[in-house]
Amino acid sequence: AVLGRNGVDWYYKATALPAGGRVIAAVKDLPGNRTVKELLLT
Repeated sequence: AVLGRNGVDWYYKATALPAGGRVIAAVKDLPGNRTVKELLLT
């Protein structure tokens, strides 16, 4: 993860991901706010 101006910018590389799968990232910041991002693979 790389610290960005407005939070954290995530960069990742995957060698093999199945079509129809999902990538889910759940992050909790210091004040306790939770953010969940979901990406559907096609």
